[in-house]
Amino acid sequence: MDKKEIELLYEYDKWADLKMFEKIAALTRDQYIKNLNSSFGGIQGTLVHILSANKIWLNRWMGKEPEPLLVENFPQLEIVKKQWGYVSVRDR
Repeated sequence: MDKKEIELLYEYDKWADLKMFEKIAALTRDQYIKNLNSSFGGIQGTLVHILSANKIWLNRWMGKEPEPLLVENFPQLEIVKKQWGYVSVRDR
């Protein structure tokens, strides 16, 4: 893999994140927090799981000790989006 391919993947990831948050933002709060009995509960739980995994991988890539999985539930999408920005590799 060369630098151009990696940059392309990061751009795709950025585009996909924006699309995902755009679609989720259209949901009601009840839809966002609803337990769908899936692996991580529902949309809210799945986002927290992905965010937690992103934090773990970022720490590993930076040579730091991985943090434990997040236990916060982030009841508002805006809080998740803010945390997402903190762990986004492309913003570093």
